[in-house]
Amino acid sequence: MAFRAKKVIEPPAIDDGPSLIASAVRMGLSDEAWRGYRFTDEAWQKQAWDFYDTNPQLHNAIDYIGAACSMVRIFVAEVDDNGVRQGEVEDDEEIGALAETLFGGPANKAEILRAIGESLSVAGECFILGRAAKTDDPFDRWWVAAPSEVRRQGETVYVQMGRAAREELNPGRDIVIRVWTPHPRRAFLADSPVRALLSLLFEMEQMQMFIRSQMNSRIANATILPVPSTLAAPKADSQAVGTDDIYQQLFEVITSNLEGKGTAAQVASRRRRK
Repeated sequence: MAFRAKKVIEPPAIDDGPSLIASAVRMGLSDEAWRGYRFTDEAWQKQAWDFYDTNPQLHNAIDYIGAACSMVRIFVAEVDDNGVRQGEVEDDEEIGALAETLFGGPANKAEILRAIGESLSVAGECFILGRAAKTDDPFDRWWVAAPSEVRRQGETVYVQMGRAAREELNPGRDIVIRVWTPHPRRAFLADSPVRALLSLLFEMEQMQMFIRSQMNSRIANATILPVPSTLAAPKADSQAVGTDDIYQQLFEVITSNLEGKGTAAQVASRRRRK
């Protein structure tokens, strides 16, 4: 990634290497910048983040992408009249230092790049937010937020930070940038690799639930248990007897394994019913 300062020089042979393509637009105070944009994630984006939280394979893969993005080096480069990137700016330390101070310094810059890479991989969309330094806080603050956490009311943008914490931004003074991977069909909408995996991730979730239910069930293999219609068990005078009563007792024994999960009462219940 590079900032561009216009200068005409002889183009050297430079290997561009791999790149990450995405769209970005700064959201100002004008209504045109916000019109038609909903500050809520699409349904598939919410599902994608839920699977990121619960699916270990997806979580590890996205974290690997984020870790790789955090190591990206940002620098200021020269460009020619056609806008083609040339060599890195080395003769002006102040201009070259712009890349080092971006996103609040090297440490926070790596964290911002990690969050951007993960957000684009999962939901295909995020907001880059920068709050200008205040009198009581000499440093600019930068962070990344999901669209569902951003709201605009009048001339103020509110960002939910979690644990009932909320930040207030003024787009006229602070920076609010929407970054997204455009969908091939509708460029204003976001797209991500996880979107195509939602069906497979749902099947994996259902399979895990099925395996978990087998682990908790007393009849793990769904065995057919024939019960004669004449079978009865003696009980108290106020309790019914017969085949239905046998089924009820079996149901209680089968479901007892789910009562008080992880407590001593569950173990005692299982031993008592044996």
